[in-house]
Amino acid sequence: VQSMLVFLLADLRILSAAGKINTKYERLCIDSDRVRKQGAQDFALHTTPDYESCGVSAAHIMAVLLLEITRESDQLAVERGSTGKSPLESLILDKQTIESATTIPSLLQCYREMIKSDMVGDAQKIRKADLQFPSSPPERTHLLEGMASELSVLSPEFDPDVDTNEDPEASRFTAGMVRGKHRAKVAMKKIVEETKTLKEIDKLQSALFVPEATKDLEESEFYSRQEVLRLLNTAIDGRDEEHVRCIETFFKDGSISQNLIQSKAETVWINDWNQKYECTYAISIDKEKKNVLLAFRGAYTMSDWSHVIDTKVRATSNPIKENYPGRPDKIKLHGGIHRYLFRVRKDTKTTKFAEIASKVMYYCDLVGEGVTLTVTGHSLGAALTVIFSFYASTNDKFTQNGAIEAVTFGGPMVGGYKFADAVRYQENQKKLRIARFYCVRDGVPHLPLALFWMSKRGAKHFHNGIKIKLPMIRKGVFKCIGQPQPVISYDDPPKSKLRGWLKQVRGYYFWNIPIRFWLIGKMHTLVEHKKRLLLINQMKDSSLSPLVSFSLKELYEMK
Repeated sequence: VQSMLVFLLADLRILSAAGKINTKYERLCIDSDRVRKQGAQDFALHTTPDYESCGVSAAHIMAVLLLEITRESDQLAVERGSTGKSPLESLILDKQTIESATTIPSLLQCYREMIKSDMVGDAQKIRKADLQFPSSPPERTHLLEGMASELSVLSPEFDPDVDTNEDPEASRFTAGMVRGKHRAKVAMKKIVEETKTLKEIDKLQSALFVPEATKDLEESEFYSRQEVLRLLNTAIDGRDEEHVRCIETFFKDGSISQNLIQSKAETVWINDWNQKYECTYAISIDKEKKNVLLAFRGAYTMSDWSHVIDTKVRATSNPIKENYPGRPDKIKLHGGIHRYLFRVRKDTKTTKFAEIASKVMYYCDLVGEGVTLTVTGHSLGAALTVIFSFYASTNDKFTQNGAIEAVTFGGPMVGGYKFADAVRYQENQKKLRIARFYCVRDGVPHLPLALFWMSKRGAKHFHNGIKIKLPMIRKGVFKCIGQPQPVISYDDPPKSKLRGWLKQVRGYYFWNIPIRFWLIGKMHTLVEHKKRLLLINQMKDSSLSPLVSFSLKELYEMK
């Protein structure tokens, strides 16, 4: 739930910053938008924040998504001049509204499908007796009075008895006061004109969106559609989480959408300050479940891709201090991914890993005792997740309350057999658990390319943890056969060199991509992973699936 909310918020922030949605960026601001960026120590995140933590809740994020879908649908209905049942005549929200919002940005399309499948019935109503929204915000006239009082301080009345001809200094002072008062009057006039314009817009909106036939609805026991949208908008502006949560009644009990809204998770940090040259990550906290989530973004910029294609193996010191059987002094990792986390800054002599770890630790302390850490990512983010989780698992501060759980989507292999042995030791010590999701016909999990290269264990590169293979979505005539269940197994290394090499051959990239090569990119997207996971969750026998019935901890105990 937390990871999906982080990815959704990141998508909304990107779209809002580009002006592709109606929601203003300030509605999506979090801690990382408030921190100062004035020096090297600030960018290396070695300064103590001087503000109270303020994140964006799960209900807030979902409410923004619903408003965007509704606005898009309403705008299309007006543009097309629909003569049938307009979504504006429906109470609150209906499936027609969701289905008609086809022009919503592609980043949000999968969420639209999720909401459509999770909705209850065709329309939902909210009783006024069941939910008391807060009183409306102060009228604009009150705001004008406050602004007028401030302007009066800047332009006080001058004394008319002062003889400006006898006192040149008083003349200059008085002239300045007159000019100040004139500027204040001009500003006040502009504000009043803008206010009149806003009132006219409000009146026009009321005439367009509240038909005569539904005006008496405001006096009924239910909130009207326009009332809820307006009040929901106000609740979002004021970060009023109690009243934003009313949207959970729109969805089926136990559905993903309802679980997202009911979650107490808050996204508090998205470090995208210098995303052209550094990896981007986000942090979410859940004070109720005592959990901190760290999410890494996939490859997006040229710098990201330059690190991805740098597949040269790098030997680095083994961070595990315990002397486990066969412990090597060096372990081999994907050179580009390792460099992304452990490149030393020339100004502060710190690394990206140290920066992220210190920020995660800050929020762990904020959540309080008993906190656990979850790390997730897609593609490049999945590779960063595995390496970060492994190194963090060697720090008792992160594992004192339980194992670090790493959940990856479509990630490549990041290390050799010595690294796999080190990860397995941490798993046995109950300090690390890894769940690796990947789609059938996605070639990225079979990278880096290595067909004839061999190691002492046969294969050159190894995956780690429990793998969950997500099957293809059957369409057309094949849909009647039913959808296959995901395959869950543990990535146990082969016991002989020959078997290890044969496994490498079977997992070669070109044997595992779609025959229709133009679908290679689609098979790897996070959207495709979400679609397959959503379909599995909606299947009739999904409750019998280990993916739904068991936690990652329980799967590890069963392996």
